[in-house]
Formats: sequence, structure tokens, C-alpha cells
Amino acid sequence: MQPILFYTIGYPGAGKTSFAGHLAGWFGTEHVRADQIGLNLFPRPTFSPAERKATYQMMDYQSRELMNKGKIVLYDGTLNTVAERQHLAELAIQCGGQAIGLWMTVPTSTAKERAARLRDVGVGGGGGRVVPPEIFDRHVASFEQPTTGESYIEIDGLQPFGYQYRFLQHALAQHGIKLARMIEL
Repeated sequence: MQPILFYTIGYPGAGKTSFAGHLAGWFGTEHVRADQIGLNLFPRPTFSPAERKATYQMMDYQSRELMNKGKIVLYDGTLNTVAERQHLAELAIQCGGQAIGLWMTVPTSTAKERAARLRDVGVGGGGGRVVPPEIFDRHVASFEQPTTGESYIEIDGLQPFGYQYRFLQHALAQHGIKLARMIEL
């Protein structure tokens, strides 16, 4: 199987990291997380463009290394623009793979409420993160919806993981990608 770079699309608080974390566990694959990498690089983040750039450069590096080993990668960040997503599509092609966006959708008010709550980001020492309202608003203002030229799957961020997985499984089958059947106990 060729390497696949799944990347998340959506506002902070849309459920991207929750979904990607469950999916990485189910796939047994790599979860490259902007939250985690950003806090490792910048323990007291200011959310500056320079911090964002450094974080995403590290994510690109890690993803490239993993894809060159034939791995499936879950690239978990806030990819607001067509240009950012096109960059990942090109990165995947350079590694002999393909990129597929996972667009997590929820009402803006729900995402803003979720983003304002302290969330564990899986960093040693119980690191957590809150997205300040002005940063959330900046993400919303810069967001560009995926276009028909992009390879993406829209997923309802309000649904439980089992539903989301089955939806993804069906959608990926249309791309010729088979996922293991989920067995619920």
C-alpha cells in the first residue's frame, strides 16, 4: 500500500484532534500533532506566525520521514488555506503517496466554545491548551473552504467516532482505499 497523508481541516475545536487520535489508534499509525509539537517547541505560545511556521515545518519534516518509510500519517493541524493543503498534497506526491483531507465540520459557535476550554495535548507534565477568542476569530477569518480540486472528505464533528469511522470507510472506498471493518462490542 502506498503511503497516505491524511490531514485535518477545520476550525480549532471542530474535533480534529479527537478524531485523528482515535483514527491513529485504530490504524496503529502515526499522529503528527500541531498542538503537541507547538507546545514542545514553545512552552508558552504566543500563536505568532513565526511559531506557527516553525511548528508546521517540524510537522512536514516528521511526516516526510514517516511517508518515506511507507507509513500512513495523520497530519493534525489547522490547515486554513488552499495553499497550505496544496503544499501537503505535493509533499505526499514527493513521497510516492497521496494526501486526503479530513474536513471536520461543526457550527462555528460550537467550535469556539470547545476551543476556549482547556484541553490536554498529550505532552508530558499534563500540558494543556486554550485557544484565545481573538486567535479563534483569526482562524475563522482566514479559513478557505476546500475546493473541488482538493481530495477531501467532509466529516461531521458532532457525531461519535464509530459513526465518523464508518462514514470515512465508505468515502475512502470510493478512492480505492479499504479500511478494516469496525467491530463494536
